[in-house]
Amino acid sequence: ALPISVAQRYWLAALRAAHTSGDRAAGANILGFMSVQSALTDRPRDAVLLAESALRVEQKLTPAVAALLHSRLAFAAARNGDEAGWRRAQNRSESLFSQSVSADEPAWVYWFTEAELEGVAGTSLLEFGRPAEAEPHLRRAVMLIDPSFARDRAMWLSDLAAARVGAGAVEHACATASEAAALMRRLESPRDQLRLTRFRRAAAPFATTNAVREFDSRYRDLLARSVA
Repeated sequence: ALPISVAQRYWLAALRAAHTSGDRAAGANILGFMSVQSALTDRPRDAVLLAESALRVEQKLTPAVAALLHSRLAFAAARNGDEAGWRRAQNRSESLFSQSVSADEPAWVYWFTEAELEGVAGTSLLEFGRPAEAEPHLRRAVMLIDPSFARDRAMWLSDLAAARVGAGAVEHACATASEAAALMRRLESPRDQLRLTRFRRAAAPFATTNAVREFDSRYRDLLARSVA
């Protein structure tokens, strides 16, 4: 993975290019990606500000693009511990997405689907320490994801495993985490392997159970990378 400072330089260069071309949707999308980066690198307040900046041109955006950016804001708010802000953004994202027509949307927003909406809702509820509520959202995300989106499937499976172990379903959680880990090993993506950290941290109270010990033994290499 690129160092954060290098990645930011690329984002800023992309923003300048979008501004030069007059492509407001692309510029807003870039700010949305910068928001995610900030949220995942423990700068949740910056993430909120970036998502809000992207949405300043909401009236100029198609429904799916605006829904995507509200989803970014929802995730940032969750990382910031703002449940009311998360709920507002999540509801707005879902409402806008329901209004979108694929033929009228830019081609690059193809990946933002109902599965993504459900996944963000579930992951956000994990941030708020509510695994039992997160589980059905993440289960739907896994069910709805296009099979060709292997990385996204691995990501939502990892979070589903964390939700299940947090709710006390240890064996079921380990089976789900094993499915995610098998995908990650095939994809060889160190960044995605970090998703196992949430699951394994949640599974810590059950470390001596057969299910967790077997998972640790089978995927020791991935766990080592995810905490490196």
